[in-house]
Amino acid sequence: RMQAASGQLQQSHLLKQVRRDVARVKTLLNEKAGA
Repeated sequence: RMQAASGQLQQSHLLKQVRRDVARVKTLLNEKAGA
């Protein structure tokens, strides 16, 4: 039970990281398109 909970926490943490990276890439693309 505890193992499953910690696995879930790690997954959500990874998701947050990925979303942040995606947002950064989108910003870079927008800057390139605007330049």
